[in-house]
Amino acid sequence: MNRVIGNGFKSTALALAGAALLVWGSAASAMPIDFLGLDGTPDPLVEGYQFSAGDFTSWADTFVTTDFGDPNEFLLSGADTYEIMGAGPDKSFINIDAPGASVGGTGFDTTISVDAMFDSPLPSASTLVMQALFGGAVVGSDTITQSGTAFEAMSISLVDLAFDTIWLFDTAAVGDAFRIDNFNVTVVDNTGGGGPVPEPSVLLLMLAGLAGLGMAKRRTKA
Repeated sequence: MNRVIGNGFKSTALALAGAALLVWGSAASAMPIDFLGLDGTPDPLVEGYQFSAGDFTSWADTFVTTDFGDPNEFLLSGADTYEIMGAGPDKSFINIDAPGASVGGTGFDTTISVDAMFDSPLPSASTLVMQALFGGAVVGSDTITQSGTAFEAMSISLVDLAFDTIWLFDTAAVGDAFRIDNFNVTVVDNTGGGGPVPEPSVLLLMLAGLAGLGMAKRRTKA
């Protein structure tokens, strides 16, 4: 009787371990950033991602803020959007540097998303551009065009491509200030080698399977 229970327990443990390894083979890691609790912070470093903002020539600081009646913190693009240092009109700009050398690459599906909007109603539509770059070359992009002030989702999907920098800027000769929130990078590992750190549920499944195998082995010896 004990042997039958032990074998059944062992089978269950093996199934759990196998399922855990199967999920591990396509593990996903996500890094959502909504700037919560960073009100008043200039050029924040969050979860390894460095946010800097301004225009192409001055890189003027900007702040995570709750101004303009929005109760939720958001990152506002640099306010110095006019002629600086004799270089001519510049664009509102936000730069995001990835943690480490790069994110994603061969065998990985990477999705970069952010909610964005222009800071005030505009007399005519303006276009906001988001680009993913690797080594200075654009590997993916998305745009929104709007004249209102509502957050809209922007997203870039990269398959087998890495990125090390995200640029957000408007296309106007004199930049229109914009804000971003809910920045998120999701990486799915398709290599079967583990890659990104697995989700907590995957870790629990793996631990349950391994623990079950150990208990089954002790039952067999008994």
